[in-house]
Amino acid sequence: MKKITTLITCLVASTSLALAQTSNEVAVSNYTKINNQSSSDVQLVARATEGVELTCSDELKPFVLLEVKDQCLRIDYDWAKLEAKYGKDKVGKHNYKKTNNRIQLGDIVFNTNLYVKVYVKNIEEIKTVRSGKVYWERKLPSTKLRLICKTSGAIEWEGLLQTDKLDVEIGTSAVITGDSQVKEANIEISTSGEYYGDIKTKSIQVKASTSGSMKSKIFAETAVFRLSTSSEALISGYIKDLDIKATTSGSFIFDNLHHKTLKQKTSTGGSIELP
Repeated sequence: MKKITTLITCLVASTSLALAQTSNEVAVSNYTKINNQSSSDVQLVARATEGVELTCSDELKPFVLLEVKDQCLRIDYDWAKLEAKYGKDKVGKHNYKKTNNRIQLGDIVFNTNLYVKVYVKNIEEIKTVRSGKVYWERKLPSTKLRLICKTSGAIEWEGLLQTDKLDVEIGTSAVITGDSQVKEANIEISTSGEYYGDIKTKSIQVKASTSGSMKSKIFAETAVFRLSTSSEALISGYIKDLDIKATTSGSFIFDNLHHKTLKQKTSTGGSIELP
């Protein structure tokens, strides 16, 4: 009987929460970091005044959490409000699923998508997880930038990302795609994470492990690659001073890559495929 009651409740919720999507801007400010925990698409747009524009059904909007703490804007769902309205039994362990035109929070079903547009005037860190996506077009205002992308998340951009220092952390089937021009780059890839994009820089350090992969055209004065545990780097371009170490089935592949000096070392099944 309890299972039947739960099924009826879900069906009623699914029907009653199916409304048209609307957009409105929310007054939010004083952030230089973005943390997308919502599994939704977040677009960044450069603007002199900060703020967030939400597009979803009016039923879902009260439960979208926009919280600024320590200059970090967290985008998530407000589980306390959900529990207050629907009860802890229906909200459960704060699990959620997202498919096309459908967001399920616990046992509560909203027949809508969620799109978030964040206006930024300076950005220092972007994090996305749980299949969430963060993207932007044209210039992003930043002098130093840290990108953290995990658990099937995605970060991508069109145009050229220009910043002094770029730090990247990719893990658990996440993907980052985009071209950049920086003074210094540090990239760490693990657990089937992937990086795609051209990089122009003075120096770059890449550490890849546990099936992490990188495909890139790099122009740099110095580059250091540390590859292990079935990771792979397929690199083209020109690197003046190149240092490669491949271990435990890690692989570095020259793809029309030119260099002046090369320091290389392999061990435990690691490989460096010279042209």
